[in-house]
Amino acid sequence: MESKDTCPLDGSWMRDSCTTYHNQKNNGTLSKCQHRDNCANARAIVESDLNESVSISKKVLVDQIPHIFKDQS
Repeated sequence: MESKDTCPLDGSWMRDSCTTYHNQKNNGTLSKCQHRDNCANARAIVESDLNESVSISKKVLVDQIPHIFKDQS
């Protein structure tokens, strides 16, 4: 059984702000990305928490993914 090589940001506007997405997609390593949990959490916040979504969105647009996770990793 093959595992689907996906990103937690697939289908989200934030995926275009990831600096590693295209390289990982081309290499077939999306499922092994070390930032998967952080990205899934950021997407959940943006989609469900109005108070925090603006803050996360600004960070994503200004600093790009995965750079916004440096303090968390």
